Amino acid sequence: MGARNNWYSISYTRKNRDIEIKSIGNSAFYECEYLTDVTIPDSVTSIGNNAFGRCVSLKSIIIPDSVESIGHDAFYACDDAVFYVKSEKTKTIFNHVWYIPK
Repeated sequence: MGARNNWYSISYTRKNRDIEIKSIGNSAFYECEYLTDVTIPDSVTSIGNNAFGRCVSLKSIIIPDSVESIGHDAFYACDDAVFYVKSEKTKTIFNHVWYIPK
């Protein structure tokens, strides 16, 4: 399957000529099978349900301190991905959504 056209799932505001992304919505990048690395911008506060679900080639994801919520199955079937979570607060949110045994 190819990637879905879900750009409507990304919420943003325009500041001068820059675009500031506020959230990554439900299924925004679902089944983007060629997506390999993701650095989520510091302006993002939420990641929706299944936002990166079934991105099977995903290898690394950097999640900034600004992320306050992560939806159900946001990274479903991203089995080879390594997650870089910058703060303890975000780690707590991330661990609640994506169970990681200690």
